Amino acid sequence: MSQATREQVIAEAARWLALLRSGDIDALQQQAFLDWQARSPLHATLVAAFEAQVGALTASGLGREPGRVVRVLGTPSSRRGFLRAGLAVAGLALGAGVLSRLGASGFVWPGELYTGIGERRHFTLADGSGLDLNAASRVAPHFAPGVRGLRLQRGELLVEVAPGRVPFELHTEGGRLALQEHRCLLREEGSGWFVQAQGSPVRWHNEQGSQQVIAAGHWARFDRAGIFASGHANGDESEWLSGLLSVDDRPLAEVVERLRAYHRGLLTLAPAIAGLRVSGIFPLDDSQRALHMLAHSLPVRVQRTTDLWVSLEPA
Repeated sequence: MSQATREQVIAEAARWLALLRSGDIDALQQQAFLDWQARSPLHATLVAAFEAQVGALTASGLGREPGRVVRVLGTPSSRRGFLRAGLAVAGLALGAGVLSRLGASGFVWPGELYTGIGERRHFTLADGSGLDLNAASRVAPHFAPGVRGLRLQRGELLVEVAPGRVPFELHTEGGRLALQEHRCLLREEGSGWFVQAQGSPVRWHNEQGSQQVIAAGHWARFDRAGIFASGHANGDESEWLSGLLSVDDRPLAEVVERLRAYHRGLLTLAPAIAGLRVSGIFPLDDSQRALHMLAHSLPVRVQRTTDLWVSLEPA
C-alpha cells in the first residue's frame, strides 16, 4: 500500500469516527460504516487505534453484535471539537503504525516519551538516569526548582536514577514518589498505581499531606486516598523487560489489562470472569499464546470475532 493510500485510509477513519460521535448519523450511515470497517483488516486496526485514543466507540447494543463496535455519542459542540481533533490526527499520522502507537499511549507533546503496542524502549534522560518504558506507556518530563523527574501519564516504567544533588521524583495523579538513587518501578493499575522500591527507599507523598516510606525491596499499591496495600517484593516485577508477565494470585482483569498493551486489536473480557485469580508466567510478545494458556488453566474460553477482535468468555 502506498503512502498516499495509507494517509487516505487514516483520513477516512477520522471522518467516520467524527460522524459516529456527532450524533448526526442514521441507520444507513451506521451500516455504511460497518461495511467500510469490514472491507480491510487495516480499517479495523485504525478503528481500534482511534477507539483507544479518543473513546469514540464503546460497548452498546450495536457493539454486542459480532463485528459491531459503534455507539453514537456527543453534542453539536463536541462534534466540532472531535472533528478537528480527529482530522488533526489523520493529518499528522504518517501511517498505520504511527497511529497505532499514538492510539496505544495517547497524544504526545514535545519532549514526552512513549511506546506503542508491543513495544518496549530504553531511554537515557538528560541527567544520565536510565528509563525503560513498557508497551503502551507514556511519560512527561517534570520540571520544578531543585527537582528532576517524570510524570507517568500511562502504562509502566522502570527508572534507574543517576546520582545527583537534587532528588528525583515520579509523579502520578495519586501522589508523588521521591528517591535519591537506584531503581524504582511504577505502574498504572486502573484507578490506582503500583510501586516497587529497588535498591533504596522511596518516599510517597499525596496532596493531602500524607507521606509514607516504602522500604527497599518492598512494593505498595496506592490511589488518591493513600497507600492501601504493601508487601515484600518477590523479584519478578521487572520480568517484562525480558518479555514475560509474572503474576501471583492476581485478578484476571488485571492480567488481561496488561496483555492489552501487547495485543494488536481489541481484547475484551466478560465481567463474569474478571475476578478469577491467576498465577503463572506468560509470554508478553505472544499475546495469543498467553490467552490460550489462560484458557487452559482457567474456566474460560477464547472467542474470536475476527483476527483483530478477541474476547475471553466463561467456558
